[in-house]
Amino acid sequence: MSYNLSELSKLLNAHSDRNDIELFLDELKIIIHDLKNKFSDYDDIQPGGTKLGKILSLLRTVDSYGKIKEAFYLYIEVIRTSDEELKDEVNRIFPPEKAPEDKTLSLPPDVLIISANPPDMAPLDLKKEADFIKESLEEGNPEKKINVLFEENVKASQIQTLLLKHDPLIFHFSVYGNEEGDLVFLGDDQGKKKSVKPEILAETLRIKNSKRLECIFLNACYSAASADAFSDVAKCVIGMKSRIDDESARKFAKGFYTALALERNYLEAFYCGRNAIQIESLPNDKVPDLIPNDKQFFDPDKFVSAISARRHRAVSEQDEETSEITLFYGTNRERVDENDHTKGYSSERSQETLYGTCKVIIPKRHKIGKIGSSWWRSLLKLRDARIKLESIEPKLPDDFWELVKSKIQDNDNKSKSALIYIHGYNVTFEDAAVRAAQISEDISFPGITAFYSWPSKGKPGSYIADGQTIEASEIHIENFFINFAQKSQAENIHLIVHSMGNRAVLRTMNNILGKLEGRVPFNQIFLAAPDVDLDFFEQKSEAYKKLSKQTTLYASPNDKILGISKFINQGNRAGFHPPIKTFPGIHTVRVEKIDMGCFGHGYYADSRIVIDDMFKAVTFGAAPEDRNLRPKKGDSGIYWEFKA
Repeated sequence: MSYNLSELSKLLNAHSDRNDIELFLDELKIIIHDLKNKFSDYDDIQPGGTKLGKILSLLRTVDSYGKIKEAFYLYIEVIRTSDEELKDEVNRIFPPEKAPEDKTLSLPPDVLIISANPPDMAPLDLKKEADFIKESLEEGNPEKKINVLFEENVKASQIQTLLLKHDPLIFHFSVYGNEEGDLVFLGDDQGKKKSVKPEILAETLRIKNSKRLECIFLNACYSAASADAFSDVAKCVIGMKSRIDDESARKFAKGFYTALALERNYLEAFYCGRNAIQIESLPNDKVPDLIPNDKQFFDPDKFVSAISARRHRAVSEQDEETSEITLFYGTNRERVDENDHTKGYSSERSQETLYGTCKVIIPKRHKIGKIGSSWWRSLLKLRDARIKLESIEPKLPDDFWELVKSKIQDNDNKSKSALIYIHGYNVTFEDAAVRAAQISEDISFPGITAFYSWPSKGKPGSYIADGQTIEASEIHIENFFINFAQKSQAENIHLIVHSMGNRAVLRTMNNILGKLEGRVPFNQIFLAAPDVDLDFFEQKSEAYKKLSKQTTLYASPNDKILGISKFINQGNRAGFHPPIKTFPGIHTVRVEKIDMGCFGHGYYADSRIVIDDMFKAVTFGAAPEDRNLRPKKGDSGIYWEFKA
């Protein structure tokens, strides 16, 4: 191609006062990212410099791929200008009759549909599903061409090549699934079936290490059981909890993709898919399941653009490296420095309840269930990727409760809700703040988040001392709960209690029964790995039924800390089994076949599966049957376990 770079420079300079020049800069970055999949920032190409200088540098790279002409036609499309002079100038440099019809610049597919229907299995109308998806995307956003690639009759031997060759935003699998969660493809030229474990596909994607992939859509029966295999390769996974009929599956896909094209986020699109099944009065509307792996893709500003308006995706990459969350706290810890209350709190007991707010910093690339990278990884990357307590601001009691009430009533807090976190043993004040922020972030909590930090020693060897301290802290926690119920004006208060913290909360719930005039102050209560004597818990647990709309208890046979507690206390623990115990008005969830970590005690905040369970209960008030749980019959009644 023959063109004069100085002419391009003059053209851009003449229009440098336009706001749309920013959009062109963003679009050029996306073009290069998709062509080369290499640059992570403008400064990787040309450090510093003016916008025009950066654009010209980017254009040289685009030109090396023979795409300079398409880039300028894209410029006209992006700014949607009525400036005839600008159009004439572009047309003079690049005659319009030679402009390519395909304005997508041969970019990778946005959606890659991989389908297979072995002849020895019941026929599926997979072409119809693919057409549904294309039509849905076109109906939702007719002005934007969204690339959909359909690969049919795929053999198991072809899967690796397809996964490595293409780099879509969404991998959509339209195949059969079996009860083990495997995906079924063609096995050979004769068409016999061959099952492939999702873990194998995930390993291929792990090797590929795509920076573009956002979603794995497993439109196959029983596929939700294996969704966890993709937790570190895709931002979210959609799977099916059990069998689903063909028509329901197609309607779900149509509703899902239409919503994406209409600039809804993944979560909203998922529920639009379910709703599409309900509208047609079809069965199985609760079979589809969404498993989030990266919270930022529930943010419409960061997600929708990836499929419907690429320019926003480039802008999001320039966002700040961290976000900030403000927490409200109560504590009966002594101050570290009486002369400077902002220095925090010690492990010594105070005779009064102290209040305040604190700011916690959350890295931009925070992953669900993670506090952050280890110190040595942070050192290697020369950046701190950990959630950390940034500052503490003590408040007088009246000022604190007035601030809580004002934040609850704030227009931005439409849910009028609050989340309270109570920690367990071996936790410092800073640990409690960080964990409360992580949970709030991971369940996308829309209201205010608070925590109560009792004076645990924060040392593994202080189990006995912490046990005495939590008993002495009961009155403080009781007053914190009562004040929250009476002064905050929150319409929904959710409570998460971990480990030894359950000892004080169990007694507190029984103490406040007669003090709240028949009110039900709590919406969702989660009792995570409660380190409470099993018999004592059974005697006192009825209070939860009276004080909450729904209470969930997580217990595990793999909890090593509660196993030690059982030995030390010479008695069964409510959060450890065998025996698996159920209680009236409480949903007991057995946590076992998931990654429990080293000691198996922090799974409530470390496991994406458990976090997702809390998210569904808090956000939608979902009962166990509407979460990723299956009922099991135990000696004392029905309990629940995760399907994954």
